Amino acid sequence: MIRLDRIIKQYGERRVLNDISLHFPKTGFFAIVGPSGCGKTTLLNILSGIDDDYRGNYIFKNKSMSILNRDERSYFRLLNVGYIFQDFRLFESDTVSNNIMLPLDALTDETSAIKKRHISSILNLVSLSDKKDTFVNLLSGGEKQRVAIARAIVNNPALILCDEPTGALDEQNANKVMEILKTISSRHLVLVVSHDEHLVTRYCDMKIKIVDGVVTNDIAYERSNIKTKIIFPQLKKQNMKPQMPLKTMIRRAFSLIKTKKYRVVLNNAMMSLGLLGVGLSIIMTFSIQERIVTGFSEVIEDGMIIMSKRGESGAPINAYSASYENVTNIAQTYGAWVSGVGASYAVNFESFFQDRDELFISSTSHKVILPRFTTRQINDFYWLDERAQNHPVYPYQQTNLDSDEMIIGLPYNDMVGICYSLRIERNYTSLGNYISTQRPLLTLGIANNDWQYEDEQVFHLCGVIESAAPSIYHTNHLWNEYVFQEKMRIPSVDDGRHEFPWQMAKCYFLTTRNSPETFLEIAALEPSLRDYVFELAGDDFHPTHCPISGPCLLQRLLVFHVDKETIDVSILPRIIGSEQGISNYAYATDGGYYYHPNSFLAGFAKNIFISLSDAQIEKAIDADTLIYEESENAIFDPPLGVLQGNIQSSLSGGVSFSSDLGKVIYGRKPVSLNEIAVSETLANELLTAREIVGKKLQIAVNYQNIAYDNNRIEKRYSLVQAEIVGVAQGSKNTLHHRPFWSLGFFQLQGGISAFELIPKNIILTIDDNVDSNLLITRLNHRYSEFEFYNPIKSITAGLDETMLFFKVVLLSFSSLAVLTSFFLFFIVMYITIEENRKEIILLDYLGIPKKQIRTSFIVCGIIFSSMSFFLSAIEIAIVDYVITHVIAGYVGTNIPYIFDFRPLISILFLSFIISYGASFYAFNNQYSRAKIHFDNRRKY
Repeated sequence: MIRLDRIIKQYGERRVLNDISLHFPKTGFFAIVGPSGCGKTTLLNILSGIDDDYRGNYIFKNKSMSILNRDERSYFRLLNVGYIFQDFRLFESDTVSNNIMLPLDALTDETSAIKKRHISSILNLVSLSDKKDTFVNLLSGGEKQRVAIARAIVNNPALILCDEPTGALDEQNANKVMEILKTISSRHLVLVVSHDEHLVTRYCDMKIKIVDGVVTNDIAYERSNIKTKIIFPQLKKQNMKPQMPLKTMIRRAFSLIKTKKYRVVLNNAMMSLGLLGVGLSIIMTFSIQERIVTGFSEVIEDGMIIMSKRGESGAPINAYSASYENVTNIAQTYGAWVSGVGASYAVNFESFFQDRDELFISSTSHKVILPRFTTRQINDFYWLDERAQNHPVYPYQQTNLDSDEMIIGLPYNDMVGICYSLRIERNYTSLGNYISTQRPLLTLGIANNDWQYEDEQVFHLCGVIESAAPSIYHTNHLWNEYVFQEKMRIPSVDDGRHEFPWQMAKCYFLTTRNSPETFLEIAALEPSLRDYVFELAGDDFHPTHCPISGPCLLQRLLVFHVDKETIDVSILPRIIGSEQGISNYAYATDGGYYYHPNSFLAGFAKNIFISLSDAQIEKAIDADTLIYEESENAIFDPPLGVLQGNIQSSLSGGVSFSSDLGKVIYGRKPVSLNEIAVSETLANELLTAREIVGKKLQIAVNYQNIAYDNNRIEKRYSLVQAEIVGVAQGSKNTLHHRPFWSLGFFQLQGGISAFELIPKNIILTIDDNVDSNLLITRLNHRYSEFEFYNPIKSITAGLDETMLFFKVVLLSFSSLAVLTSFFLFFIVMYITIEENRKEIILLDYLGIPKKQIRTSFIVCGIIFSSMSFFLSAIEIAIVDYVITHVIAGYVGTNIPYIFDFRPLISILFLSFIISYGASFYAFNNQYSRAKIHFDNRRKY
């Protein structure tokens, strides 16, 4: 079966084997003896195919071994050679069964059950049936050698090579081993290298002695036939090249982990930090930017274009009262909605005439004071043509009064007191008759000693009206102007800038025929009215007309001329009419619906509450009325059934506004300011989408804040009721109305100043199928005085620029982290392979190809790195979660946490590359060193 012809093996100048020629049959027990260094082990290495660097010819089963490459020689050993070592060469941390299974797994693809039966029969042969599941490190030396014999014969090899198999055993175990080998030699060729000639002489069929690389003699012995027969089952060999199964590689990897668990833990912790650095770099490079954009997109629609005045846009400046001519022209032009022009003075009359300010009947024998009548009532007089329709005038209705005539309004108690002083019957009719017959004179007495000013003006009393408060009526809409400026000669100013303390700030106003709503909506888009602001007359001008609490909502519109530095909204009809793709728009103001150009946030500028419950919204108002100054911007948690809307709460699902009325699914579109539509989501928050139509929605608006010296702030709310007439599609808590609602509602019902409702920006909403970039480019080209931009894209562009520097830094950090992880892993794998060099040589002797051995260590490295990956994945998930919430807090919105798998995929790929590359290079380096080391040990 084996023929060696003139084999010469030389190390340097010395021949270890010198022209050796030997022949071996298929079976038998042969012993090779000789002194140390004579070439015995070298001969075994040549026979096994380990050593191919020799001269001569080695024929195995009529095939020359010199033509085989490395992988073919490995397959030759696996298939034909069983190797038994003096030091056992077993996997100490694995079981007996797994040690024996290794070459069997590599050679055959039989089922696990067949393999286990085969191993059981082999263990029976070596008397270790009860040790099948015992770990090798728990066996005695003799038992370990018998396991090595079982492993050597498990593949039914033709040749069994034994290198000093009894060298580490006592006499009893040595005899047992030799008995087993003798039995095996009945069916196999067994070659034993030994120093113990006495022992081998008792068992071998032939003894060959080598001295100085030369066979000096061989002695054959006559032996009786061996009675014990070994029967090996026929195992099906793999058709492909043999390879170590993956499960075996994984088992060996976990075996290494068990033996070096502390090192593995430390390595995994260190490597996970490197991977964490890479993952953080990816999160910082990509995820953070996306999370910020996502956070803003929660409150900023992607299909939104902001229109603003190009260049710096400031607050209105140089506001002053419009001239009488301009106000009259407006009244004439818009006469369908405007009923008249009046004047009002913003003067604190209580201190203006601080030394005397009274009105009394002066035509009687004694002075009859009209209680609570001062110049205030003259300024706040009512137009008789508007009030007398519902209030009878005593003694008769009058349509035209002279400038020195007046009609007074008296509360009942005041009327009784005056009648008593006049000694007439105490009723309005009696007083009216007295006025008709006596034509009493009224004298206005005023004085301010600081100015050395004193005056009296006389008027004719022409009638009386029953009223709730002291008041004056006249048919001349500018009667107060006549009194103050023509009769009393008091100068006025139109811009509030007083050169002298006795000057009065005057402003003309318009009164509308019905609600100012229609006129204001038209005025908002009229180019000719662009430079005017129409302010509701309030406490500053007509305090006696206003309620004690709540906003003052008169139908008098003060007309101010304002040099605006803000956007001209009168061009909106032209833009909407000529540009396709713009579905609707909304006004952005400082006091209504607000848009912040720096943070790109949109929401109600003033806090609002909405609810279907009167009681619950009152609770919300009471809870938020008086607060500490430091809590002014704190987010308030309203009671159950109440929803809140402001610039902050809009970031976290608060109530917002939309002018989109194209998707009303229940009911109809709102028409007046007393009607409203709500989104489907908002309807379901308060009730249900179907049931809410027709309900009354309570809307509370924070129209004024008053700061006190004790660091407390009083927040004043107006409470308005609007009928819900429709429900629109929408995934957010949104109020729906036409664009003017965000101006008209807050001014006419919420009590917000018109100066706070001057549009600063326009929020254009575009259709879903419109390319916003093309539309923005076209708008900026056609309307160059304005700037159009998409907030989300602006955020993205700004973040791109901001993150560029971080990307460069993080890329460098990532590269350093990768290199550090690779170097660390290389060191760990290098040490691990260094500690397992004997196992590498063992696998090589067993016939496992180098590629498979390397793969097994690569698998080991991948398992090592997978632990690092899982550890870093947990760390990244925690960091990613924290970053999401930090960004949400920074942006001020609720960002739903969606785990970003890109960092995980990246570090998974990276950990694989690191483990594969480091294991590959570490193995190649160590394999070469291990081969040289063992070759040097086996030279002789």
